[in-house]
Amino acid sequence: MLTPPSARLSGTRRDLIALYLFVLCSFLAQTLAAQEKDPSALSALQRAANAAGAAPGSLHTVEAAGFFVDLHFDAPSETPFWAAADAWGRVRWEMQTNDGVQTSVIDSALTPANSFAEDSRGRRLLAAPQYAGQGLEAMPVFALALWIAQPRHRIAPLEGTEAGTDRVLVAPLFPSDVRPEVAEEAEAALRQEVEVDAGGRIQRLTYFLHPDDGRVDIPVVLAFADYRRVQGVLWPHRVEVFSGARKVGEYVFAEVLFNRPLEESLFN
Repeated sequence: MLTPPSARLSGTRRDLIALYLFVLCSFLAQTLAAQEKDPSALSALQRAANAAGAAPGSLHTVEAAGFFVDLHFDAPSETPFWAAADAWGRVRWEMQTNDGVQTSVIDSALTPANSFAEDSRGRRLLAAPQYAGQGLEAMPVFALALWIAQPRHRIAPLEGTEAGTDRVLVAPLFPSDVRPEVAEEAEAALRQEVEVDAGGRIQRLTYFLHPDDGRVDIPVVLAFADYRRVQGVLWPHRVEVFSGARKVGEYVFAEVLFNRPLEESLFN
């Protein structure tokens, strides 16, 4: 049966209205996301991505292996590590210790049920402030595309920049269904400060650890060195870890591999 002209016109209007609302919502979402990304700070991160050869869309996964040198004690110790991350920002770290393998999985989509730590004592879920230092902090070259392209990060310039160096604040934005007071506390806890030199290399990244009360920030500074090309990507193979003025550790990357498919089971 043919549709009456009036019904066809009504349907057309509904389609146009639906299309209009879709476009309007998309525009508003992009506008709100753009307001969270300062152009000058975003430009500094884009410069770092260009220098590294890590343009948005070019890196889908990363696997890395090496060892962590622990300098907390008089006798330094070396702990093998393996890490993997995907373009959604999900990260898995495995450390081989005397007590067995210690694993942490962080879901950068900020879904608490998907983030946990696991060792010989069992598995425990991690609250958002506990993510600090267990995500992509030691692999910021891979994180650049996430920071630039995805709307769930706030990017802003920081003062105190040395000549030729940009300091940028990167903070996560939680989904709208998270209570505002919880989101505000977690976003402040998980903020990072990134320093990009004139040549586009990330020189330092600062993140913040938090005691149980969550009201005190303990800055941890990562200093990146020994940049070398891997599959065309400029990657720092040595990451020094400082707490205050004291060097407490060092990551040494022995192997880095991009864009190999990762099993979904790694992250859940």
